[in-house]
Amino acid sequence: MTSKKGSFTEELSEIITSCLPPVKRYVANRLRMAVIDGVLAPGKYRVEDITDEIYIRLNEDFDSELLTPDQVKMTMFMLADRQLEEILAEEYVHGDDVSIEEIVAGELKTLEEKYVTEADGDFVLYEELDDISYQHDQQQKTIFLLEPGFETDLITTLDLEKSCAEAAETRKVLASTYQRLPSLISSILALHVAGGLSVTEIAEIRKMDSNDVDRIIRRVKVHFQAALQRR
Repeated sequence: MTSKKGSFTEELSEIITSCLPPVKRYVANRLRMAVIDGVLAPGKYRVEDITDEIYIRLNEDFDSELLTPDQVKMTMFMLADRQLEEILAEEYVHGDDVSIEEIVAGELKTLEEKYVTEADGDFVLYEELDDISYQHDQQQKTIFLLEPGFETDLITTLDLEKSCAEAAETRKVLASTYQRLPSLISSILALHVAGGLSVTEIAEIRKMDSNDVDRIIRRVKVHFQAALQRR
């Protein structure tokens, strides 16, 4: 596709390149969870499909030479998030008449109702994901271990015990708890953990009140701690 504004400057290209790793981690996490949930077929979308489109849209739709490095990063996350929501829209749609406040309230209520999560699914290593024909079954869900890098970041971000990553049982609880999070809460946590974004940045990207984002993250932390204590 031909850009309307020409190629990026060398300086801007360097900024984009430096911002790309956390964006790719976020996109990879969201796509992987969509596959695990049975929403997407394995291999249907690649991380590069999303990042290539980010380059195109950033070049065509934004006067990127006037953006600061922080604005470039936020714009890249916004574009990634928008594309992911477009891809998953048919499965994750809540209805046009439901406000973001109602969605947040509903998902937090669901989180509290499922305060203790049972990790009774099959034990499957994360590398085996591409070789498994996963069937979406809400009653008996297969548990896929979190990727080690994301698992470590999750433990650190939520101030969980470092020993969680050392035992198969606790790794399974972590994966099960994360896999069963409601969709909006899961995407917020992915932005926080994989994307390394602050509460304020997440609120801007998701067009939410920062207090709601903060409340979700605090509730998720308690949720994981409770799941680990009850294992």
